[in-house]
Amino acid sequence: MNRTRRAFTLIELLVVLGIIAVLLGLLLPAVQKVREAASRLKCLNNLKQLGLALHNYHDTQHSFPPGLVSAETNVSDAEATGFTLLLPFLEQENLRNLYHFEDPWFQPSNFQVVGIPVKLFFCPSNRDSGSIDLAPVAAQWSTSLPPLAASCDYAFCKGANGALVRDANRTPGQVRGVFAVAPPGPSGGVRLTDIADGTSSTFALGEAAATSTTRPRPSCTPSPACRRRSIRPGARPAPATLRIRFTAPCSA
Repeated sequence: MNRTRRAFTLIELLVVLGIIAVLLGLLLPAVQKVREAASRLKCLNNLKQLGLALHNYHDTQHSFPPGLVSAETNVSDAEATGFTLLLPFLEQENLRNLYHFEDPWFQPSNFQVVGIPVKLFFCPSNRDSGSIDLAPVAAQWSTSLPPLAASCDYAFCKGANGALVRDANRTPGQVRGVFAVAPPGPSGGVRLTDIADGTSSTFALGEAAATSTTRPRPSCTPSPACRRRSIRPGARPAPATLRIRFTAPCSA
């Protein structure tokens, strides 16, 4: 009498599971490459938009924005950064209008606005939003700070010198970048004609990405997809321009 088999044997089941595991192992790297390629294109577009904003700012103000705006010699009391000044040129006029430039960033008048993230400021390979939790710092210093400060995955290049001082003349010209610390005012930035080395060989900004959505302090761990992308201030941003390698300090 013949018996009809209605199930897999254990060996057959293990063989099927092994084949599925191999197929998944071959498929996942391909999916990851596609996702990374899409993120790379988004990051290139972010840099392109930032480059266009820099040029539009220069056309309007006749200079590039400073990396940091500080009316005091103590730059930790700075009022704003160059990214804040670029907001109107990134379709963020309403956010810019909320910011009180007459006050430092940590004053109560700016508590709300400094915590609002701008999607364009985040590298898609790293995250699409994020903030820095300032509560531990406020407790440590026994001072009043905004509860959150919105993060940014890009940084201006201030040159090879890591010192943050308001007097740019204290930094030798050979290592001085375009985006330094400057006092408030329309003439605080560098003009295209001031770049003696030529704009095509001068770095503007690049990625300085952190690695988490909420951190007690900023970090600078570049993601693989964006660490070699950049824009230069001397050329109108285009996809070919954005492929130029760039490294930037996390100082702006």
